[in-house]
Amino acid sequence: MKTRLLLLSMVCSLVNSLYAAPPSVTSVVASQRTGTKLVDVTYNLALDPGQTAFVELWFSPDNGLTFPVRCTAISGDVNASVSAGAGKSVVWNAEADWDQQFTNNGKIRVIATYGNQPS
Repeated sequence: MKTRLLLLSMVCSLVNSLYAAPPSVTSVVASQRTGTKLVDVTYNLALDPGQTAFVELWFSPDNGLTFPVRCTAISGDVNASVSAGAGKSVVWNAEADWDQQFTNNGKIRVIATYGNQPS
């Protein structure tokens, strides 16, 4: 009886994880603070109830064609254990990750994945 109950709970867990909606990031807005190399980023994050996500930022100097720069000098609603909500905010210190470079075509990508590890 215990074996059947354990098996049933494992199957239910697997089925539930198959139907979980992936994290959804919307309304990403990035703007550089005048006279600085700090970039303010806001976004909305939708998750399944009770879940948290690992949120990371990537930078594109070529208008979104590629995103070769992982933003690591960041603070705010990023990295592990970010909860769902609107108006999440991040500050990226571009000087630390992409110093001595310039583009008029920069874009930020915000990626959220369930768990506590980057994508």
